Amino acid sequence: MEVTKKTAKRIYLIGFMGSGKSTLGPRLAEALDFDFIDLDNLIEEAEGLQISEIFKIKGEAYFRKREQEILETTASYTNTVFATGGGLPCFNDNMTSMNKLGISLYLQLSEAPLFKRLKQSTSRPLIMNMSDQELKFYIRSTLAVRSKYYQKATLIIDANQSLHDLTLDCTSILK
Repeated sequence: MEVTKKTAKRIYLIGFMGSGKSTLGPRLAEALDFDFIDLDNLIEEAEGLQISEIFKIKGEAYFRKREQEILETTASYTNTVFATGGGLPCFNDNMTSMNKLGISLYLQLSEAPLFKRLKQSTSRPLIMNMSDQELKFYIRSTLAVRSKYYQKATLIIDANQSLHDLTLDCTSILK
């Protein structure tokens, strides 16, 4: 089946944290005349807590289960671009669910730009307080595990480009 705007009622942006899902999402949604929803925001609203607080208070296993439950609610949306958490495709067969519910776009970004972006982050619970060496190791090892899930995406997009070019690439694929 050819992927077009008409056939893509739900678009799931996937990729490692820092790959640009939350930044590209609103721009892509605007270009396609779709709505945009960040799934982490839906989780925070449902829980009344920030993601970092959920991890701290309730743990990662609880968060991953809530993430799956929130993903299931997206079946009721149409013409929507969703930014997902970096780990969502890797747990609870969520990748299969996303591909059944709509199309998934993997924003593939190499280790060096991920490190540069994540080094400046202060709000991501899985990498808080890591040294540069720890962060580099985390990116390399986690990306190695997660890539096999990300590769199951409907489309793989090179995210090593400007936001403008990335938006153009995605919209041209979906026209």
